[in-house]
Amino acid sequence: MKGLPGLRQYRQKKNLSQQALAKALGVSPITICRYECGAADPRLSMVGKIADYLGISERELLFPEPEAHSAD
Repeated sequence: MKGLPGLRQYRQKKNLSQQALAKALGVSPITICRYECGAADPRLSMVGKIADYLGISERELLFPEPEAHSAD
């Protein structure tokens, strides 16, 4: 696994900063940054914790759908 590919996308949809998410999960902001950029892999228990907090499935977090871009 290379980090959490969907983390940034879903975190931003919830209007959360890395700092706010880190505080809610009891980790450092640099940890969230490292998960987002693929520099660190979270434990499976942390994947579940993040998914629960964001209100999404673990699958969505690990395998996000590409964001649709409008042609407007």
